Amino acid sequence: IVRPRPVLSDEEFVSGRLTMMIEIDEKGYVRTAEVESSPSPDHSLNALDAIRLWEFKPLVRNGGAAVTRIRVPFDF
Repeated sequence: IVRPRPVLSDEEFVSGRLTMMIEIDEKGYVRTAEVESSPSPDHSLNALDAIRLWEFKPLVRNGGAAVTRIRVPFDF
């Protein structure tokens, strides 16, 4: 799994938890990403940029790769 972290400046830093729902395709790439909750709009934008760069080992179901959805928390 490759997981670049969101980049925030000191002025943008707000602590809290951001939660996203992401869909991962058969090749392990993020197909869609949706912020469910966030401590600030800046965190949402930065987390969306970062999550689109993540790569996963694809889910295997019935002998083949499958699309899956997972919830991902970011703690700031």
